[in-house]
Amino acid sequence: MGPMKQYHGDDNLLILGMNGRLLLAISAALFTAYTNAITVHDTFGRDVTKQGIVLLDWDGYMANPAIKLTVEVDPKDQTQVLDVRSDCVRMMFDRAGDISGGPLGKSMRIDPGQNKAEVWVSIYPDRDGKDEDWTMEFKQRSQKSWTALMVRVIDQDKQTPPAFNITTNYSQDKTGFLKDKDIQQTINQAAADWTYFIDDMKFDSVPKGDETTTLWTPEGFVNTYTAKNDKPYNGFLLYFVGIKGPDMRSGGAPSYDGKKQTSKGKELPLLRSGAVEVELQGSYTKYGWYVDSSDSNWWACGSQSNEQADLYSILLHEMGHAIAFEANYPFFGQALKKRELKEARVEEYLGNDPAVDQYCHFDHCIDPASGFGAFGAEYQARMKVRRWLITKTHLLLLQAVGYRIRPVSCFEALSFPSTKIELRLGKEFSSISLIKGGLPAYRCSLTNGALPKGVSLGEYDGKLSGAPLEEGFFEIDLRVDDQSPTGATASAKIAIKVAR
Repeated sequence: MGPMKQYHGDDNLLILGMNGRLLLAISAALFTAYTNAITVHDTFGRDVTKQGIVLLDWDGYMANPAIKLTVEVDPKDQTQVLDVRSDCVRMMFDRAGDISGGPLGKSMRIDPGQNKAEVWVSIYPDRDGKDEDWTMEFKQRSQKSWTALMVRVIDQDKQTPPAFNITTNYSQDKTGFLKDKDIQQTINQAAADWTYFIDDMKFDSVPKGDETTTLWTPEGFVNTYTAKNDKPYNGFLLYFVGIKGPDMRSGGAPSYDGKKQTSKGKELPLLRSGAVEVELQGSYTKYGWYVDSSDSNWWACGSQSNEQADLYSILLHEMGHAIAFEANYPFFGQALKKRELKEARVEEYLGNDPAVDQYCHFDHCIDPASGFGAFGAEYQARMKVRRWLITKTHLLLLQAVGYRIRPVSCFEALSFPSTKIELRLGKEFSSISLIKGGLPAYRCSLTNGALPKGVSLGEYDGKLSGAPLEEGFFEIDLRVDDQSPTGATASAKIAIKVAR
């Protein structure tokens, strides 16, 4: 990361440090003891002010799930403004009612006489696979001290090598713009982020000269020409070319002259190559490109018309057109004609069949888990999004088009890894997990039966701990709810044997 940057928001001064952690400099009140004038409740209405909350960083570089918090405040407060901040620059909040004027933290008005405010929070992804501990803070504007809330981030990144390949090719760029190594690095990272989620579909290799790709000439979307692959490849061949056109937009599409993918000689409803056109001036802006894909700078550029265009965001989107979301793909072409995409797994997740507009976008389609906009609805996000990301909806749409998606953690439903537990009488143990998957923190409850004396169940994490004080066989009925937007629930019978 570069030099320190400052973000001013209302009465706060937030200084962004070299390591991405927010150093909070405010009045002397910052150093006073925290108070409990504010209480924070989770999705289930539990007071988590002292307990803290859990956020997930899902496997793969994608938009992570947001959880809802209800903040209980003093209704007699005269300023009627709630400020929210964090010491983590990657902490994201929703846009509803936000008056802060910036991408970090949140400030919101509270109607006179009301004592509650709703805040959604998630974590912007990183790539290191390490769990983290951060802090959120809440304060009514007239108060002198902040109420702290612990935040545990569980990072589920697995660092799994890709099973699908996008070959990025810059050889057809006639402008020289794409020779820049930083630009290539950002583009290659966006391509790798797409490929991570696609499973090995046993595509046949493409021989040298067997694939013809449609490309646009440097003056923009006026004239096309074709190029053949100069070497064999497997997966998807994606050319990048610079253009400078009057409409100042970038683009992406599969080849109009290419062939379909095959596996063991059998034709698949997927294509083998495409191209992305990078507008030299920026995309729908005269301020050029913001070239930085670092996690801590997700907020620095939002690709609005009055600022630079974020290269990672725009090219991630245009690659989506090239690899899946264009009329050339048979299933998507049908959806485009009908102006809606009908597929059971997509409908189950979204609760509807998403509309497809003339631009091959899913306009007004918001990803339920993350609050980010789905493909083509990036500006309509529920969260305070600046850099765009792949969402769970994107992955389901890829699946609908014909790709096979890897079993990444965002698809891991609530389950019970073991329903038979053996313990030793009087022997202390800890952290036997009865639950996996879903979106913690959980709400765990026994609906029937009883645990052995000396053994307890964690309400928030579903873990058994303690030292059993009685011998025998115990059977319990366990119910678990998680914080998914749809309110996922699972139940199981757990058999516990305590022996000497």
